[in-house]
Amino acid sequence: MTRGPPGHGYRQPLTVADVRAFISLLPAWDEVAVGLDAIVLDSGAHVTFARPDPSGFEVPWSGAADVSAASNARAVTASIAGPPRPKPRGSPAPHEDRKIAADARREATLEAYFDRMNRLILDRNLLGAAPGSSFRQFARTLTLTTLHRLDGERKGAVMRAVQKACRALADLDLNGADLRGADLRGVDLVTLNLGGADFERARFDRAFVYGTSFFDANLRHASFGHAVIEDSIFDTANLADASFQAVDISVAQSSSATTADHGVSFTGACVTRTNFAGAKFAHQSSASVAQ
Repeated sequence: MTRGPPGHGYRQPLTVADVRAFISLLPAWDEVAVGLDAIVLDSGAHVTFARPDPSGFEVPWSGAADVSAASNARAVTASIAGPPRPKPRGSPAPHEDRKIAADARREATLEAYFDRMNRLILDRNLLGAAPGSSFRQFARTLTLTTLHRLDGERKGAVMRAVQKACRALADLDLNGADLRGADLRGVDLVTLNLGGADFERARFDRAFVYGTSFFDANLRHASFGHAVIEDSIFDTANLADASFQAVDISVAQSSSATTADHGVSFTGACVTRTNFAGAKFAHQSSASVAQ
């Protein structure tokens, strides 16, 4: 376990003793630490692929454990992250142990994803790679695989990172992604291909959706409350029991609409029990939808 210099523009508020104290609070540490060779409090780096922080700042990731001034209360390592949990009194119930271990695995999966994406960006010039290149294909496969292993909150963290920190990856094809229960509240989804993705019970409240395809996606029980949706496709999507309450929609004017110049298209979408209460439509659509 080592502690390096913070790097220019950063400060390192944690000590090795702090990390050891944190580890002592983890009841499943022996299981979580399997395969862990070292814990390094490394120097900060310019943000290339970032995880949004609840404080409104961003935590930079560079492959080891970067801790910014904005996140000085949180230790982040290659295999553990998140707020320390109170030390349990006595032996925790077996199901609690399993729950804690599963959450630790999901967090480790998320951190490993950010680490590998950063390496692709910094070492392999992923942002400059041509669409369809092997690096872009690997980034897509890595993202889809990671999403399938995460919970809703962490799926949202991946999508925010993809969209906010890597605008040059806006053409990243996430067709068929597992985004069930994803927390996408307030996120910008711009020019993404999310066709065929599974968004059942996902939260898009107050999101900004532009130029994005949800073609044939599963959006059952999804919520778009107070979102703004422009130039996007929902054709043949399953919107059963979804909520578009108070959403601002620029609707396609004809069934042959395209995302480029005709607003949002719902042609052939299933809107059984879909809630559009209070929604604002910029144009009256003549596209057919299945009731």
